[in-house]
Amino acid sequence: MAIQFRKYLVDLQFGNYANNDNNAIQFVGAEEGEHFMEAIATATVNGDMDWKGTNIYGFKSWGEGPDVVECLTREGIIDPSLKTSEPAGFGKINYHEMTDKGIQMREDFFKEMEEN
Repeated sequence: MAIQFRKYLVDLQFGNYANNDNNAIQFVGAEEGEHFMEAIATATVNGDMDWKGTNIYGFKSWGEGPDVVECLTREGIIDPSLKTSEPAGFGKINYHEMTDKGIQMREDFFKEMEEN
């Protein structure tokens, strides 16, 4: 399911960070848009807190981070309420929980990856 992020139509690609398996999301140009398969943004950031095996994702409070959170909450993919935060470099990492819709999108993504 493609969503609008700034001027881009993007698909979400789910994964984990290699060093500790925290949850990760990439925004990649959607097939229906003009930037198909181009990396648009790294939606999440990897912090020190361990969220492996949960539905919690970290988002930076600087740069495109606030726009990412606004986009994902507008689309009903993450809960707008802040779960917790931790200090990081230029600001803080804000942690939000996936909604049922976001969880289903992630499950659908991994199922499609297995089938291909």
